Amino acid sequence: KEIKIGKAYKRNEEYLTTMPASLKELEEVEVQYEIMPGWTEDITNCTKFDELPLTCQNYILRVQELIGVPIRWIGVGPNRLDVIDRGENWDLANEEDY
Repeated sequence: KEIKIGKAYKRNEEYLTTMPASLKELEEVEVQYEIMPGWTEDITNCTKFDELPLTCQNYILRVQELIGVPIRWIGVGPNRLDVIDRGENWDLANEEDY
């Protein structure tokens, strides 16, 4: 399994910094992906970040790195309360693996 992260958008060999103004232009956009290993393990019973498969943890940390914002809540199932809450005081600077 693999997961793709859309990192950039190109049109006519130029990277875009804004959303195209028309649907016609949007059709010509090529997404630049970073591909990461995925996971097949069931994560619905995970209640802590450390309980997630390592590939899932790495994915979350990479997305966090790309967007530059700490990810506090991680959905692990279909219900509203199926989330891992990393806590109010969690910060990128506190992440040992980061």
